[in-house]
Amino acid sequence: MSTIIYVVAIALQLAGALILLKRFDPRRVKDTVIKEIQKDRDNTAMVWNEYDEKGLHHTEERETLQNKAEELYLNAFAFGYIAAGYILGIFGYTEVNKWLVAFCVIVVAIVLMLLGIAVCKHCAKKNFPENIEVHDE
Repeated sequence: MSTIIYVVAIALQLAGALILLKRFDPRRVKDTVIKEIQKDRDNTAMVWNEYDEKGLHHTEERETLQNKAEELYLNAFAFGYIAAGYILGIFGYTEVNKWLVAFCVIVVAIVLMLLGIAVCKHCAKKNFPENIEVHDE
């Protein structure tokens, strides 16, 4: 019975991480970033800068775009790490000193975190190398 409970517990955790990861579509990062910025502007009652035949619009700074894209990538990385951790946790049993294991876990986690942040920053800068004109829809 304990094996069944263990399998269900891991399966629930993995399913939750995969559901959240499924929401991330790398092909739609630019669209998602622009929608998030529009939503942020609407929620904070910020004024749109210009109005012409295209409607209300403003130029969004690339740093803002890159930060929002980096946030999306980081969320996807985090959920991917969580999902992988749950799967690998199934195989994880050790006779080694628990303090040594804890230290190794902390070191590897920090390395993975820094690697993930670096990759996300690179992807965000690659997707948004310049300012973009955002239109109110």
